[in-house]
Amino acid sequence: MIALVVFVLALVLLSSMTVYFFGVPLSPVVITGKVVETTGLVRIYVEGGPKVITIYSPENTTYDDSSYTCATGSLPKCDNYRYILSLNVSADFWIEDSDGANPWKYSLYDLKHSNYTYEDVVFTPNTTVAFVRWGNVLTVFAEEKDADWVNNSVVFTIEVPNSAPLIQNFTEKMFVCETDKVNALAGSHFNVYDIDEEEFNVPMSNYRINEGGVFGISSFAKTSNFISPLQIVSVYFGKAHLRDYIVTIDILDGEPLTDSKTTNITVIEINNAPVMEDISANTVEKIYFNGTGNSFNHQVSVVDTEDGVSSDGNMIFNLTWFVGDLGFSINSTTGVMNYTVETGTPEGTYWATVCVTDNALASVHENFSVCSDRGYGWDNQSDCDSFSLTVTSENRVPVIESYFPTDTNFSVPGTTTSLFSVSVSDADMVNSYPDIDWYVDGVLKESNENLSTDDYSYAFGCGVSGNHNVAMITSDGLANVSQSWDISVTNVACPVAATPSGGGGGGGGGGTLGGVCNERWSCHGWGLCQNAERSFDAGALSPEDYASTKDLCAQNLFDDRFCGFQITRCFDLAMCNNTEARIPKPVESRVCYFTENPNCIDGITNCHDGDCELLVDCGGPCGPCPTCSDGKRNQGEKGVDCGGPCPFACEDESPFGAISFALVGLLLLLLVVSLYILYKVFKIIRHRFFLVGKKRKKEDK
Repeated sequence: MIALVVFVLALVLLSSMTVYFFGVPLSPVVITGKVVETTGLVRIYVEGGPKVITIYSPENTTYDDSSYTCATGSLPKCDNYRYILSLNVSADFWIEDSDGANPWKYSLYDLKHSNYTYEDVVFTPNTTVAFVRWGNVLTVFAEEKDADWVNNSVVFTIEVPNSAPLIQNFTEKMFVCETDKVNALAGSHFNVYDIDEEEFNVPMSNYRINEGGVFGISSFAKTSNFISPLQIVSVYFGKAHLRDYIVTIDILDGEPLTDSKTTNITVIEINNAPVMEDISANTVEKIYFNGTGNSFNHQVSVVDTEDGVSSDGNMIFNLTWFVGDLGFSINSTTGVMNYTVETGTPEGTYWATVCVTDNALASVHENFSVCSDRGYGWDNQSDCDSFSLTVTSENRVPVIESYFPTDTNFSVPGTTTSLFSVSVSDADMVNSYPDIDWYVDGVLKESNENLSTDDYSYAFGCGVSGNHNVAMITSDGLANVSQSWDISVTNVACPVAATPSGGGGGGGGGGTLGGVCNERWSCHGWGLCQNAERSFDAGALSPEDYASTKDLCAQNLFDDRFCGFQITRCFDLAMCNNTEARIPKPVESRVCYFTENPNCIDGITNCHDGDCELLVDCGGPCGPCPTCSDGKRNQGEKGVDCGGPCPFACEDESPFGAISFALVGLLLLLLVVSLYILYKVFKIIRHRFFLVGKKRKKEDK
């Protein structure tokens, strides 16, 4: 009886509500005592533990080049560095599209570059997705029906074989003018492209350049993840550098794989202009009648790079008066002037100009127009200087009319710029003024002539302290007067400068920037590997250096018999002459594996025959190392300079392309032969018909 009542109540309850059975709703039914005529869907939810998304692929592992394919297969190896893997997932909760919206999406985070490659991308399970090289964090999201989003993540790595770097935008011929440097040329810049995103700046082992001590390499901030901008730099070229330089740049990555480029740099001779002294600063400016000081005797000092000095007699001098005329001239070949004032000469100030002209170049380079366009010349060059002589009956001392600061003893921080100013006069000079020279701690810093007033500014700089002096001296050539300031300089600490990038068998980011000179180091090639023990026994290696060398050899697992060392010499192309180098000087010695007779077949990277190998038994004194730009199929490449260790994939080849061309050729040849045979057959048939016809005509007669 009780069971019957429960059954009836259950039927009544079912008739008034919707029941879901495995997600299928069952609509309310009516109990009529007859067969039920309505159907529906019943869903049954079983609430248990947390909702779980399972990611079957990709897994938390490292995928090598046998596990993935490229996203496009275009150049370079994988366009945009996308690598295809399957994305297989499932969920243990109810998921259903609602209003056409896909309940699945994913985001991909690039661990190397710390950014999202994709975010909230809608997908369908059991598909493929393009991932990025190196570390990936894949997060998959799924929306539970009538509930919240659920997610799960997996971390995995795409491992790609190392590829060789490539030198790009390289100029293979450059012309540079004497007195200039190669880094003034736009063509000195080039790029290193590396698909592996390796750095090509410091350390110097990343690259090297020959002709060390003259050329080096400077590096700059990367313009992208794959491109490192570099530049060939050099000393200022002089007469000793007039020749063609065959300069080779070798780039190495960490494997090592390499690329090399060679440029021909021609230094063109120019005619340097002669440089004349400041006559007023080096001779008297007054002559007077009474006693000594009534004579003017002076040889103009000129230095010319090509023609020597004044006394050599290789240049031409002339003198021109433009205010008054004291009646004397100048020796045209030696630049000597001699004059003694005569009684009755009008007092006053006389002005003259001396000019010197050198000789044109004996021969001119065929490409000199390159230097002409840069403002240099090959023909005669001149320099001139004006000076004054004051004739007076007596010499009166110059006068300092005013000066600033009026406080001649003060304190200033080292980095603060101080301004100094003076006003001077001389009673003997008409429309002319005595010289004004500025000194700092007794060292001449600036010279001026024929100025009534002058300003001078100076800052002692960071890291400088103590008592210092700034002085001004005004002179007429015979008498002078001075003004000085005693300054107490307080120390200002120098900021710690970031080390500019650079180096590489020569080189280093550097040069003068904002008044600060950064070194550009350039090193000669490494010398021959010397046996450490023999050198020590011969006294060529100190006990300290010998002990250090043996320790480094032990770290490199070199047996004592093969423990060697080699040295080089490094130079600062920027010639900074800093007390302390802002960019550390490269090491000038290193350990090496000693062999008795180093050569190109000993299986060792060593130095011999005046140069060093780049890799084992190649480069330098040996044959060139294989690269991805040498036009050869080598080093495991799939084609010429493509595939294998090269960063670019080979173009898709048509396997029957060559055969197709051969078949077309054969068909054409067959067609020609067939036509020729048909032509011959036609002629034979026509000839026979002709003979038959002729015979019949003869028989008819």
